[in-house]
Amino acid sequence: MVNCPNINHQDWKDIVEKYGEDTAWASYIAWGEIIPSLQEVDNLMEVTDPTPINDIVSKGARDFSRQEAKDKEILGAVNTAIGKQLEAMGVGIGVLQEFQDVKGVFDPQGAKNAATGLVELIKVAKGERGQKAIPEEYAHLVDTILKQQGSPIFDRLTNLLSTPDIIEQVFEREEQGSYEAYMALHKGDMDMMAAEARGKLIARHIIKNEEISKSP
Repeated sequence: MVNCPNINHQDWKDIVEKYGEDTAWASYIAWGEIIPSLQEVDNLMEVTDPTPINDIVSKGARDFSRQEAKDKEILGAVNTAIGKQLEAMGVGIGVLQEFQDVKGVFDPQGAKNAATGLVELIKVAKGERGQKAIPEEYAHLVDTILKQQGSPIFDRLTNLLSTPDIIEQVFEREEQGSYEAYMALHKGDMDMMAAEARGKLIARHIIKNEEISKSP
């Protein structure tokens, strides 16, 4: 099972530029699904027979392809269940027309869709990007309900995400560089950053049934 590397990471770009994608994948897998530095790959290439690297790439590509198909199947099932539950609550999922760099938004002030009669509290981008955003935006709705109900789960999440360092870990676990991007989007508002992080943890629990533990 191989997770996808962050292809926008500068180290990944440097490795691809010098050695190509096959070697970048091989080094990523060899380092335990962590992108190494270009210098580390340089050192590896000086002493390593390329044959084992090619074997690693071949196996990793097969594993990644199978896992990607499985992830899409799980996401589709989760989104179908979310859609049905939202509809039962009178809530719909609209199409995000603005903020094209954003995959999705949760808008507590969402308007009613005249055609469906559903209040569009969630809006997501078109295509696969938007589909991937549905669980997290739904998680923000769940987070709002938990807060309104005074749920101990909300208190637990709030206590967990009590420092900027922990919040940053939640973002960076999902995508390297995302913490800085969200900080810029929310203009450094740590309450908003904590809310985003709560949504990410709840979404992981929804999709992967991950326990919300004492650390990210």
